[in-house]
Amino acid sequence: IEDNLIEKFGQCQGDGHLDHGVYLGSGSDITIRNNLVRGNSSRGIQLNTEGGAFGTLSGILIERNRITGNGHRDYEDGIVVNGAGAGAISNLVVRRNLIYRNYYAGIRFVGDAISGITIEYNTFVDDGAQTSAPGRSEVNLDDGTPAGSITRNIFVAERTLINTCTPSLTFSDNVVDG
Repeated sequence: IEDNLIEKFGQCQGDGHLDHGVYLGSGSDITIRNNLVRGNSSRGIQLNTEGGAFGTLSGILIERNRITGNGHRDYEDGIVVNGAGAGAISNLVVRRNLIYRNYYAGIRFVGDAISGITIEYNTFVDDGAQTSAPGRSEVNLDDGTPAGSITRNIFVAERTLINTCTPSLTFSDNVVDG
């Protein structure tokens, strides 16, 4: 998925909770590169295996995209990674993206079947600014213990940088302002 304008899918004002810019439910060796993903009703990019009902995801590269202004209510983000049960998500690289002003979080993790995550060289700005929910953040861990690293990113965090900690997700060598 390269060189696209992916915008305004769904209804405004929270009526399109299932309307995402890009939705991946299964597959391997998929690249999302050089896109502008903005103004989608729910999430900009959703990776969701539905607990294995859709299959698994592996070898996903999200690179050099602008992901902005997605979501209209809580739990609607720039990127959400939802892997649970038999629906593992592995070997995900999120690299060199601008992720900013998304409703609830820049990137959010849900589920216990997420591993091999690399988040590097991204710029996160002002995600979670539109909600007053306590979990809003640049990086959000709803539940589960995703395994991987968050390294060498720039965060301009007007709210919470990361809403919780897990020993399997390392956070190092980042620049944080705010």
